[in-house]
Amino acid sequence: MCMGQTYTISQIGKLAGVGIETIRFYQRKKILDVPSKKLGSVRYYDTSHVEKINFIKKCQSVGFTLLEIKELLLLKLSPSSDCAPVKRKTQIKIKEVEKKVLELKSILKALKSFETKCSGNETTGKCSILDGLKELPNG
Repeated sequence: MCMGQTYTISQIGKLAGVGIETIRFYQRKKILDVPSKKLGSVRYYDTSHVEKINFIKKCQSVGFTLLEIKELLLLKLSPSSDCAPVKRKTQIKIKEVEKKVLELKSILKALKSFETKCSGNETTGKCSILDGLKELPNG
């Protein structure tokens, strides 16, 4: 990737490791800008688009939503502003992830309990897993 060089949407997708539809999706969600058409009907992208897409993907990989990523990108664009909002967003995300981990542990415990009670030799009419699932609360 050379600074100052321009790329088509498919080239940018390859450089960033995403498909064209992902780029267009980010553009529809207004977290990635749409470059103007300079030559004919083709839009040309630059390396800043690859950097932004990579940032988006990394944020998604640790659980941030597109709305949260949009907010982080705005904060990132003003490098002299206070970092406290970024820390607060991260602390909120940590609490959300911790809650999900507890929920997943509870699900795992229930599934293991069902699996342990099932011999695998019964008919589905007498299946302890199916009976156990039926007894779970809704929600």
